[in-house]
Amino acid sequence: MDDPGMLQGATDEKRMHGLDAEGGCRDLSAAREGLVCGVCATGSIFPNRTNRSRKANRESLYSLWEMVSMTHKHKKLTFMVPLERGLQRFRELVVYISKKCDSDYNYGAVKLNKILYHSDFKAFERFGVPLTGVLYFKLKAGPAPKVMLPVRRALINEGAIRVEKVHVGPYEQHRIIALRDPVMQYFAADEVALVDEVISELWPQNATEVSDASHDVRWRTLNIEDSMPYEFAFLSDEAPTEADVHRFEELNRQYNWE
Repeated sequence: MDDPGMLQGATDEKRMHGLDAEGGCRDLSAAREGLVCGVCATGSIFPNRTNRSRKANRESLYSLWEMVSMTHKHKKLTFMVPLERGLQRFRELVVYISKKCDSDYNYGAVKLNKILYHSDFKAFERFGVPLTGVLYFKLKAGPAPKVMLPVRRALINEGAIRVEKVHVGPYEQHRIIALRDPVMQYFAADEVALVDEVISELWPQNATEVSDASHDVRWRTLNIEDSMPYEFAFLSDEAPTEADVHRFEELNRQYNWE
């Protein structure tokens, strides 16, 4: 059920365009002081834990994206976030999710990628920072972490996981089996709760369903193997509200985008 193209594409670890020496990470302090991001059209791209993000529909996205490219010279989009122990957190999440999904008949490489993707992007939207900060990019089966294959190989070599190939209908599922308990001391309770929330939401879906559901405005905006900025967490297929339109018009006048 897993898309072979997704697995093969992740081997190209060098194609991380759009990143600087620090991984394309923005100035966090400046962002928290209210620098405006054209993508989400809010007063800040780092909402606190209680704020809800603004939404933009597909029709608005292209003009907003152009504005970001042309006018936001003071700040880059965020493709990676250099978190302390970020890669270790990613490794442990692979083990944690695999152990939690041990009884999920539909759990395989595609579903693992989607749980990681939604967890990181939901955390960025909810908390202001992702859980792992790794780079995600567009593949045919939907967004996926670019470090997945090397991390998976390392975990296999360490004896932390194994991969079983299981035939599910006409597909071959790459099922990840956890062989040890995850080390969760790197995560806060609300971060673990967020991952559990994502696992619960995706539990009834198979690989095809989670893949199709991820082909939203974020995915459609990019070309295959394009990197996905974390600011895309604020985009939605939902139509903008009247308040969203009003806020966008205010920002348009303030920053002279047209």
